[in-house]
Amino acid sequence: TYPPTSPHTYTHVSPKAKDTKFQTVGSEFRRQLKDLMTNVSFTTPHYVRCIKPNAQNKSSIYDHTLVCMQLKCCGVIEAVRVSRAGFPNRFSCGDFVERYRGVYTYYLYAQANLHTPTMLPSSSPTHTHTQTNTHTSKKRVLASSDSREQAMELCTYVSNLVIQHTAHKPLGGGGGGGVDVMVRAGMQIGISLVFMRRNCFDILEQMRMYVYKLSCVCMQKYYRRYVTYSYYTRLRRVCIHTQCCVRRAIAKRHVRHVRHTKCSICIQRYVRGYVCRRYRKMCMIWIVRIQTHIRMHRAYKVLLGYRRASAAIMMAKCFRRCVMVHIHAHAYIYIYIN
Repeated sequence: TYPPTSPHTYTHVSPKAKDTKFQTVGSEFRRQLKDLMTNVSFTTPHYVRCIKPNAQNKSSIYDHTLVCMQLKCCGVIEAVRVSRAGFPNRFSCGDFVERYRGVYTYYLYAQANLHTPTMLPSSSPTHTHTQTNTHTSKKRVLASSDSREQAMELCTYVSNLVIQHTAHKPLGGGGGGGVDVMVRAGMQIGISLVFMRRNCFDILEQMRMYVYKLSCVCMQKYYRRYVTYSYYTRLRRVCIHTQCCVRRAIAKRHVRHVRHTKCSICIQRYVRGYVCRRYRKMCMIWIVRIQTHIRMHRAYKVLLGYRRASAAIMMAKCFRRCVMVHIHAHAYIYIYIN
């Protein structure tokens, strides 16, 4: 029988070896194409068409007719026309809300509370908007929990913004209009997707980038304020610490000076007290001596007068005695003679 069934004559061939053995150019191309499509499905490809700028193969030469002919032949112009005529930009409701929630929040609160929102930098000058909607300011942004209802509310609001931006009008409330406003702005909302035309998408992206730029500037402002305030607080703390050290040194020097002055005054007081006491003692000694000499002189004068008086009395007594003796002698002689 054929094929042979004997184990000695039958050889088992694995599927991998069989595929390798009978692999053809078509199967190889099919395998490579399958691998390529698998890789493409996991990535976000961007197709680039190479356009020849001129037929001379020289640099810095741009042939407008040749380039337009190549674009027409490649179908790029027709693809762009078809894309611009339809809705080339599509987002799911959740992605749309997450992408443009910042635009809605900024313009809503800017009109309600804080200040008048400006147009984009490429539009007309800013107009003054004096009306303040206090009811809108208290309403929570996108209060609904359903992503489609949030997307509907957001589409209605940004459609008014797109129309006002296109018409170069001041940005007002943007609260009415419904589906007609979205159609005029170039937007449509389905069950799960939001469709936008190219012009509407460009304006919303400009608004989004404008709001992101303001947000970045605001974040930079607060970050720089934080850095500057941190540096200021550190510098202030260092300055205060330095001032405390300097004032403490000055106070210690002043206290030391006061203590030295007080000690000097105390020493001077004791020295002056000692000097004064010694001077008083010497003065008292000299005063006593002077008083003693004066009193002694006075006593000497009194004594001298007393002595003079005693001498005078003695002289008078002696004189009287002599006189009396002489008288008695003469009397005795007279008596004796007689």
